[in-house]
Amino acid sequence: MVLLSITVLTLGTNEDTPVLGTVRGAVIDVLGPVGRGFKSATKPVRNWWGGVSDYERLEIENQRLRDEVDRLEAKQQANSTAAEDLARLKEQEGIPFIAEIPSKLAQVSTGTVSNFDNNTIMIDRGASSGFKVGMPVVTNGGLIGRLSTVTDERAVVRLITDPDFAVSVKLEGGYYAQGHGNGADRPFLVDQGVPLDVEIEKGQRVATSGIATALFPMNLPVGTVTKVSASQSDLTQVLEVELAADLDRVSAVRVLLWEPPA
Repeated sequence: MVLLSITVLTLGTNEDTPVLGTVRGAVIDVLGPVGRGFKSATKPVRNWWGGVSDYERLEIENQRLRDEVDRLEAKQQANSTAAEDLARLKEQEGIPFIAEIPSKLAQVSTGTVSNFDNNTIMIDRGASSGFKVGMPVVTNGGLIGRLSTVTDERAVVRLITDPDFAVSVKLEGGYYAQGHGNGADRPFLVDQGVPLDVEIEKGQRVATSGIATALFPMNLPVGTVTKVSASQSDLTQVLEVELAADLDRVSAVRVLLWEPPA
């Protein structure tokens, strides 16, 4: 039909030829609906193509908005974390029980140093800050450990929870004894030096003794007695002590620039 129209229209250039003019008119009348039909038939395709373009623009815009939301949430989280870190640093200022002992602030840079040892943490300062092996480490709650390894810019803290961590302590009321760690998430134990005839009550406070041979200065809080039992074999009492310092939320510490008397 299209070829016919071209042929007829080509031949029908002379308007004075009535037959061709009639034929041409008829062809145009016939092709008019075809052209309109073709346009209508392609309209869904054209609409679909335009819809695809709109969809892509919307997807790009949505992705941009998602990226912006992620950026703002990350910024908010960073600000929140920075605020929490600052608050915990401020908690370690003006600790009353170390007022007379020089100390320096340090931040915890990693948790457990070894997969096989959960009684250590690492801090972000070392020998360049004057730190030495054996120096006590505290928080505003109390004693948490001592330095066991020191490099120029880092140090490892051996925590009071270590079963090999021994502390000479003084009980509220003036009794002196010996205690040690009992493992992570377990109470500190005082199991030497408290005779069976000494009355000990729950809630009594325990602190470092500071006696001449002690590894720590006096009156650093260790914790509070939560349970009292008897060791008949050793003829002593065994005290379970809840630590004064919360080791689960330690992010900043104070290292005491103190060494035992020679």
